[in-house]
This record gives sequence, structure tokens and C-alpha cells, in this order.
Amino acid sequence: MPNPSHRNDDGIWKDAEALIERVESSARSNVKPTTFFDDLVGGLRLTTRANAVTLSVVNGEDLVLLARSGVMLHAAEADGEPAEAFGVPANEASPDFTSHCRWFDGELGSRLNVCQRLQTDRWLQLDFSFEIALDLGVREPIGELAEVLLDLTAPVVLRDELEELQRRVNTRTDRDDLIRGLNQGIGLTDSFGSIATTLASACHFDRVSLLQRRGKCFRLVTTSAQQKVIRRARQIRLMERLVGIVLSKSDSFEHQVGNAVDLEADVSDALELYCNQSGFREIYIRLVRDPQRYQAVAVVVVERFQAAESDFERIQQQMQSLLSPLEDAVRDALRREDSGWGLIASRVWSPANRKKVAGSIMTLIVLAVAALFIPMELRLSVEGRVVATEQSRLFSPAEGVVSAIAVSNGEGVNKGALLMQLRSPALDLQRRTVEGSLATAETRLVSLTAMRSRGNAVSNREREAEVAAEERVLRKEIEGLKAQLLLLESQQANLTIRSPIDGLVDRWDLTQSLQSRPVTHGQYLLDVISETEGWTIELDIPEQNINYVLQQQRVAPCRCSFRLRSDPTRIYQGSIAEIADVANLVATGESVVPATFSLKAEQMGELRDGATVVAQVECGKCSLGFVVFRGLIQWYRSNPWF
Repeated sequence: MPNPSHRNDDGIWKDAEALIERVESSARSNVKPTTFFDDLVGGLRLTTRANAVTLSVVNGEDLVLLARSGVMLHAAEADGEPAEAFGVPANEASPDFTSHCRWFDGELGSRLNVCQRLQTDRWLQLDFSFEIALDLGVREPIGELAEVLLDLTAPVVLRDELEELQRRVNTRTDRDDLIRGLNQGIGLTDSFGSIATTLASACHFDRVSLLQRRGKCFRLVTTSAQQKVIRRARQIRLMERLVGIVLSKSDSFEHQVGNAVDLEADVSDALELYCNQSGFREIYIRLVRDPQRYQAVAVVVVERFQAAESDFERIQQQMQSLLSPLEDAVRDALRREDSGWGLIASRVWSPANRKKVAGSIMTLIVLAVAALFIPMELRLSVEGRVVATEQSRLFSPAEGVVSAIAVSNGEGVNKGALLMQLRSPALDLQRRTVEGSLATAETRLVSLTAMRSRGNAVSNREREAEVAAEERVLRKEIEGLKAQLLLLESQQANLTIRSPIDGLVDRWDLTQSLQSRPVTHGQYLLDVISETEGWTIELDIPEQNINYVLQQQRVAPCRCSFRLRSDPTRIYQGSIAEIADVANLVATGESVVPATFSLKAEQMGELRDGATVVAQVECGKCSLGFVVFRGLIQWYRSNPWF
């Protein structure tokens, strides 16, 4: 292994720049975390010439090794909690999430430990082992390189842990969703349709059909492929005949086309007819019985149109773990049907109640007709929010880390006041690289100038011309490096966030979300709102209701009233001032038309930015029947029936 002490700062930074770019690119891509960690420690070991590099997560007294390259010579010195090593209490009220770097010197050489807090009692750390004691000039660039790479690695570690937790949750959620899907529905057709669709989706079956026992035969209720059943169809009649034949001999039946299985003549004939009609390649039929009376109540038929590639993929094998919840769901659906709508219908339409039902229907008709001639105010319920008339939303100008926050939530600031300071490790590294190259070029230029000033240093005109040409090249190079340095300084100056207006800082979790945290380009930072300019209420009027508002707005401004969700006891009054000419899609997928709500002057100072409201918009007089059945009327008008 080459001796790292023989390398200067420029040599280390030259290799470090390429390593940082590679690690940063891998962190943004979809590289597997294990591959990312292995590449990280391997690249660090190659760049720093260390004997060994390890990446691990410390959780209390437990250490989880993520990646290792080489053999660690200082394993005995690696024990201990990182929090105590740097004098940071593990249970501090405001944990420090910046990187910490510490060197150790022992008989076996030097060791470097760099760690960063992930949570209150969890740390991410890098350990380096060197076979000799390193010079101070080499330690600084190695430590800074490790801190930069640790900042890039922390989001990858947290993202990997989040994905693993999500996989565990999804496994349990899928099982819960299956049970929930099997037990949905009100009527028998709806319940059986939910069972068939859920089973087909969960196990990737091509078609699942459910039949109910009626008398001495089975009748198809629904399938996963088609909810509406055409009972006169030949395929349905052949299925019902096949089910009746095979289940008269056993409670279950399975068959795959192409298997050399001896079947009885009547079963073989019924199976061949249905196979030619439906085109299945594998079929499984299961009888469901009532456990108390041991009577057949329903049948589940599962089909595939492609043969299974292995025995494990056969329908019967996949159904083993689902038979119990499936049969329970079928029995519950039949039980709900017996105790639900069927029972209600038989009692309502009994001979003793028919006159009462007829009288009730006539009463409803009279009330509906009368409602057409009673006027009523049409009020639309819409949602909205309180926004400052003048506000400025600030975003991150570049990728970096928030190094300092100079304000707090609700604090008043003047225009141009410092809000926060960002730090970009990549820009810092580029600036140091350019400064080093500039110093080298200037030193070379001074040397050439001194050489030309001495007459005996130039023996002939050709050599003098070469020196002059080299001076011109160096001067151009120095000009380019200075321009790069000015550009980098300008980019670093942009990392200072200042207030564009006079107002109040508005972000309640400012310190918790941003202090010492990495931010991406364009990420939201905070708002600065001006309370002196007043407030505006923004309403989201559903597009299907905007015509009522526009019609009333042509006559007179629509009167409005709203309540704050945080204070529903107080009502604010006003009118719609302006309606947008376009419709927008909100997060729920609904199309809405923005409108602004004008407030009275005495109500201006009683609101706060971002508060949600529920408003009532008065759209004039309409008939009572239209107001009550407006949703049904709109649905009828919006569908093309002809």
C-alpha cells in the first residue's frame, strides 16, 4: 500500500474531486444501497491510501456494519459511543447534526473517525485505519473529504431504512387489503363481485366466478371479468352444468389441459364442452358448505387461460392459504343477504303493509311536486384559505446545507435582512481547487518573469521566445482561473438568503426542518408576509357550480359568508370581488375556479396567513326541488343519454 504521507494536498484534492462527483451521482440515481456503500468505502480507501475503511451505523450500544474495505488494525480502539467521544450528550435538547472528525494516534499508526448524527441516539460513522502516523498537512484534506462524503451518504442510509420499513408495512397491508376486499359489499351481487375481483387481483387469476345454491342446482351470480351476467349465454349454462356434475362426486375439482388424468365419462364430456367454449387451460372448482348444517351454499370457480409453469403456480397450491378467509367471506355475504335486503323486501311488500307503502309513496310524490313551487336561496358550500395580500416565498438557490438560521417563526424583518446562510460542500471544494491552481500558476509566472529579468538566463532568441509564449499562456490561464473564482464567489454569495420585503417570517418548523439539514435546488425554505397590506380570501369554487355564481355575479356581486375552521363560532361577511377566467386542478383531482373574497376593513387584522375557511356563496333564488336535488339534476344533464 503506498504511503499517504508522500502525497501533497493537491494530489489528494485532485482524486477527491472525482470521487465526490461519482458518489454524488450515485446518491441521486437508483443504485442499490449495498453497491453504493461498497463503492464509497472502496473509493475512499483508494483515494486516501488507507489500510482499511469501514462505514457503519451506531444505535446506542449496537453497531451495524454497512460496508468495509481492507482490514481494520485499530478494532480495539473503535469501541465506545461516538456521542461521548465528541462531548455531545446523547439526550441533548437540540441535537447537533453536523459532522465531527477526530484523529487517533497509536502504536499501529493513525486512525480517523468521522461521524454524523442521524437521530438523537443514532450515528453514521466512517473509520479509517493507516499503518503509519500521518502528517498534519495530509490529515486536513482527508478529514474534509470524509465529512463531505458523509453528508452525501446520510440521505442514502435514511432512504434505505425507509424503504425497508415500507416493505414490511406493505406485506401486512396487502394481507389486510385482501381480507377487507373479500368482506365488502351490501347486496349479494355486490359482495360476490368484490370477492371475485379481490381474489383475481391478489392471485393474478384470469377469471373467478361465484355461484349460489338455488334448489338442487347452482346458478352463476357474478364473475371477476364481467359483473353483469347473461344467464341465457351458452358458456354460463355449460359452467353451471359442469359444476353440478363434478361436485356431485367431491367437494373440490382441479384440472389442467394436457394432463394425462383419467376422468369419468360424464365429467370428461362436460369438461370438454366447457373448455371448448371458454378456452381455459386450468380450472379449479371449490364447494362452500354451511358449517352448522353442512349443506352446500355456494361454489367458487377459478380459471386460467395459460397453463402454470410449475406445480407451485397451480391454482390449488395458491388457494391453500386463502381457502379459510375466502369461505368465511362467502358465508358472510350469504348471511348478510338473508338478514338484509331480502328479509326487508319480504316484510315491506307483505299483504298487510301494501296499503301503507302505497300511501307513503303518494305522500312523497305530493311533497316533491309542491317543492317545485317553493322558492329557496341556493347556497354553495366551498372551501378556501386566508392569504396575505403581499407575501414572498423563498426557495433554495442551489444545493447545499443550511449552516445558520438568523430568524425564527413570527419574527419581524426588514427588507434585505439576513434570514439564513447556506453552505455548499461542492462549491467549497471547487473554490479550493481553483485557488490552488491559481496559486500554482502565479508562482510559475513569477519564476518565468525572474528568469527573463536575468540576462544570462536566456541563451538565445529561441529560448526567449519560448519563455515569452509560456508567460502569455500562464497569464491567460490566470485570467481564466480568476474568472472562475469570481463566479464561484458569486455563487457562494447567492447562498446568503435575505428578506425581499418588510414583514414577518412564516414557517412554524423553520429550525426543526432546516437547521444543519441538506436542501436541494428549488426546495421551499420559508415565507415572508406583510401584514400591513391586509388579507385576501381565496375560494375554490367547483367548476360544475361556477355557472350559478357567474349568473348571480352579472346581476350583483355574490354575497358570501365564511367561518374559520379554527374558530367556527364567528361568521365573516363580504362579497366576491373577482373570478378567474381559468380552471385549475387541485391535489384531489377536482377542477376548481379560483375566486377572491373581499373583506370589510374592520375585519382585516383578525386573520392569519394559511388559515382554512368554509364559505357559503349565495347564488339567488331557485325552487326548493332544484336546491334539494341539484346534484342529481346536474348528473343527469352532464351525461350524454342520446
